[in-house]
Amino acid sequence: MRHNWSLVLVILFMLGAGAAERLSAIYVRKLEDNDKALARQAQEMTARTDGQAAEMKKYQEIEHLAGRIQDQIRWEPDSTRVIRSFGDIAVRVGVKLAETRTVPGAAENLLLPGGAYQRMRIELRLMGSYWSLVQYVDAIERGAQPMVIESLAMMADRDKVGTGDMRMTVSVLYPVPGAAGSEAMTKDAK
Repeated sequence: MRHNWSLVLVILFMLGAGAAERLSAIYVRKLEDNDKALARQAQEMTARTDGQAAEMKKYQEIEHLAGRIQDQIRWEPDSTRVIRSFGDIAVRVGVKLAETRTVPGAAENLLLPGGAYQRMRIELRLMGSYWSLVQYVDAIERGAQPMVIESLAMMADRDKVGTGDMRMTVSVLYPVPGAAGSEAMTKDAK
């Protein structure tokens, strides 16, 4: 009978060792799954960090370019002086400013999103030689005040000295007085 108890103890020990081995295998598998999940999360974090760094670099480049553009723009806060500038350009390039008038627009089209800027549309009629009219358009497009030529019609012979006629509609942006952000934009113009 002594042999039987030893055999029973050996069998129980073997069963316990087998169960312990199975439990440790399950535990090791869970640890391996956790390691894989952590490695995946680490890769995702690295990708997000790299993406954020690239996005931050692009943002800084855009901010730098915006600063350079801002240095080139001279916002004129007074709409009367904006209109007067068309006459100044005409005198400088040697054309006659025959007519200037503002074009009324819908109220919702005058204020730009954000409310710091408004748009004024101006129709112009000019007379002069072909080359002086071209210089006028060039001066408007290169000016420090943000302007867009919406429409342009010119009748002039570039080979003849006679006068040509040009009609154009220009859209001008200028700050809304007292709007948030407009003070910083107009301080150079004062």
